[in-house]
Amino acid sequence: MRCARDARQLLATLLLGCAACSSASTRDSSAHVEARERLRSAMELARQELHDGAAAELRRYLEIVPDDPQAHFQLGRSLLQIARRDRGSTASAIDELRRALSLAPVSTPIRLQLAEALAEPASGGDPREEVLGLYEAVIARETDNYEARLLCARWLLSLGGPADLARARRHLEATADGAPGPWRDQALALLEGKPAPQGAADARKSAYGTAR
Repeated sequence: MRCARDARQLLATLLLGCAACSSASTRDSSAHVEARERLRSAMELARQELHDGAAAELRRYLEIVPDDPQAHFQLGRSLLQIARRDRGSTASAIDELRRALSLAPVSTPIRLQLAEALAEPASGGDPREEVLGLYEAVIARETDNYEARLLCARWLLSLGGPADLARARRHLEATADGAPGPWRDQALALLEGKPAPQGAADARKSAYGTAR
């Protein structure tokens, strides 16, 4: 009798545990469905350059999936665009990009976007060493990354010091010698002190597609 009663109690406990697990699993599944929808919505809003809405959706997504480097990367990008539009601080954008890089430390797009954000006048402080380090880390790993060479060269040209100009020239010459299409055209134009051609500007606009 006692064994039968104990067995019934154990069965009841197991059934309650299974019900609780099923309920938790349903909640988890629902949360991940919501997260995926928020991420999809955020990426579409960002594609349309509706960055306020994209940032709001990404923040909600990150409440559910806090360690997604792609989401932190895209949030940083959207916040950077908002800061530029409003002429505000880029601190929040930089924080998100730093978080993205901590989660994906070898990501080239994150490094390049963080360097660009740090180079903004509104970033504050003197980020020169960090910006240069980010660009040079990418170029050291990917010597044929002409996008990184051009971005670094344009930033160095903006600094205007003799050593900066010499370093910029080396990157521009390497790009002019080896790069295809618009990257080569842009390097040649910058070496000659001319505005960048339209094709290069279009290529630049499409940069940083994914953090991975």
